[in-house]
Amino acid sequence: MKNQNGFGVVGLLVLLPFLLSVLAAIGAAALAFKADAHLKHECRVSVLGSQREAADALKKLMKLNRRARSLRNQKKQADRALKLARAGAAVPVAGPAALAAAQAWVATVQVLRAELSVEQTDLILRGKRASLFAATRARAAVMSAVATENRGSRLSTRTSSRTGVFNVTASPKGDLTPDYEPAPTFEKDQVVDLDVTVDVASLLPSWLRELLPGRKLTVSSHCQATIAKKENTWVETLNQVR
Repeated sequence: MKNQNGFGVVGLLVLLPFLLSVLAAIGAAALAFKADAHLKHECRVSVLGSQREAADALKKLMKLNRRARSLRNQKKQADRALKLARAGAAVPVAGPAALAAAQAWVATVQVLRAELSVEQTDLILRGKRASLFAATRARAAVMSAVATENRGSRLSTRTSSRTGVFNVTASPKGDLTPDYEPAPTFEKDQVVDLDVTVDVASLLPSWLRELLPGRKLTVSSHCQATIAKKENTWVETLNQVR
């Protein structure tokens, strides 16, 4: 009976490394599944959020085009009135009054155009900023989500990314308050792409990590989004990636 118990203990000790390796593999697989879900979700949510900010800036910028055109027309009219007033400035009473009114009109239009230019520039900067930092923000969100649920683990990651450029064109060029429209290649230029790969072993406790089979296990999240024109408006859109 003692010999049988002894053989049982020896057999268990022989199998123990294998059983622990199986346990480590199961733990790694569970973590891989969980990490994969987190990576994809956080990546998509973050890049879409950044593209939503850029799309909002684009739509507001385009909405200002009507004011821009109106002010360009007013500038032409005010400049024409000033030219005529200067030509008739020598006329007693009416001449100086007309000149003063024309100068005031020109000055008012200049102020309004300057204010609109500031609004346009601010929206362009907002769009460019959201596009430029989209991939960085997405990577931080992904890493934070994975690390939060694996406190104490030192994550091993690799990333590659591409940022959007918020490419808008001005017409007429050189004008203080032009119309702004998305460039013909806007949708392509605006693509934000992030690929994050996490070594699953780095999510495991150190004692369990040593029991993993030699083969490296990684999970990768690849998400991509842009701003596309749909039903006469520009909206943030996820791209299908392999």
